[in-house]
Amino acid sequence: MKWPLKYQVLLPMSLAMLGTIAALTGVHTYLAAVQSTRRMADRIDQVTDALTRANFPLTSGVLRYMQQLVGADFILVDGQQAVVAATRPTSVALLAELSAHRVPGVSRQAAALQVAGERFFHCVVPVTPSPATGGGRQLHVLYPEQHLRRERRAAMIPPLIIGAVALVVMTALATAIASRVTRPLGVLKERVKRIAQGDWRPGEVTGPDDEIRELAGTVNQLARTLADYEQQVRQAEQARTLAQLSGGLAHQMRNAVTGARMAVDLHRAECPRGTQDESLEVAERQLILMEQYLERLMAWHRPPAADATDIDLGPLIAHLLPLVQPAARHTGVALSAELAAEPLLVHGDRDALEQLVLNLLWNAIEAAGRVRGATESPAPTVTITLGSTSPDLIMFTVTDTGSGPEPDVATRMFEPFVTGKPDGVGLGLAVAQEVVARHAGTLTWQRHDNRTTFTVQLPRAPGSC
Repeated sequence: MKWPLKYQVLLPMSLAMLGTIAALTGVHTYLAAVQSTRRMADRIDQVTDALTRANFPLTSGVLRYMQQLVGADFILVDGQQAVVAATRPTSVALLAELSAHRVPGVSRQAAALQVAGERFFHCVVPVTPSPATGGGRQLHVLYPEQHLRRERRAAMIPPLIIGAVALVVMTALATAIASRVTRPLGVLKERVKRIAQGDWRPGEVTGPDDEIRELAGTVNQLARTLADYEQQVRQAEQARTLAQLSGGLAHQMRNAVTGARMAVDLHRAECPRGTQDESLEVAERQLILMEQYLERLMAWHRPPAADATDIDLGPLIAHLLPLVQPAARHTGVALSAELAAEPLLVHGDRDALEQLVLNLLWNAIEAAGRVRGATESPAPTVTITLGSTSPDLIMFTVTDTGSGPEPDVATRMFEPFVTGKPDGVGLGLAVAQEVVARHAGTLTWQRHDNRTTFTVQLPRAPGSC
């Protein structure tokens, strides 16, 4: 059975407060009752002492005056038990009932009696004899029990009211404290439920700087970590799927490309102008690159070979520009390059770096060519620049005038199989990111002034500065 934390906090606190307040109220009530009884006895003693030692005659008027002060009834009798003075007209009948109860002769100890349908505390005290009245007189004191109960109630009600008010206040305070603690925990509970359902968005952290806020921050950190893990798992699964799909397909395509390259070589050998035909040379180089790409695609799941060398990026880019120039002219895109004159050496894999540059150029040419003819767009251009941003870093950028990636693609464009092109596969930028990461560099992009720029930063080869 579920026992909410709110009640786990509230119930023990309420029971503890209830027990404490009940105990304090009980003690105060008991002490108030004892004090009221003691005050009654003290008042009766003081009055009876004054009456029994009085030098003035004890008449009925004097006894009624004392009754107003004390609240008790008085009956004064002589030695023959005849009523001399009394505060009640029915004193003779009361005296007869007292005699029927066999009341002892003289006793200052009050005893509870049922007399004339009422309960009294009764005591008998001797009266000091005087020359005028003689001796042997006794004073019966009858204090109504209801007066004592009324005094006790008057003394008990204040602590009971205070205790009840304190209990209500403390219960409300405990409820507020429990709610203040459990409400954020309820929010965290719903947040953890969403995380369990795959919602990795971090929740808002509010409230005072306490342990619960720290717990909320930890839950958000957990969500971010799980989101990162999911991203890594998804990328690993995509890479494994790519490796599985590429095995047989790339092998067949490589054989076809090899046959096509051999046919081009035979044509160049048989054709008188074959050795001087630039188009055949570009076609052959493209077929060689296709063979290399297919080899790399087949080796996607294998670690790269450790045959890195120092490579000057300027000549490498200049060597690749003629390969993409026909595609740029075909789509009406102006291709330009701004390359540094000094050597900029990178230690890495030449084939991989060539693939990186070509993938970025192809991507930029396709993006710029798609917006050709739009009146509100600038003339389609692609610009590649190469320079050095610091003694330790080399940077080259590829900028195009295309419309940029769609919002749903922009945040995931470096993931395999993510593309906004109708006929795209979504591997060009993913391969580029993998090549840059393998060379300990960074690949970023930004959209500014209706242009999209991809920026690659690579560490300069040691000793080349």
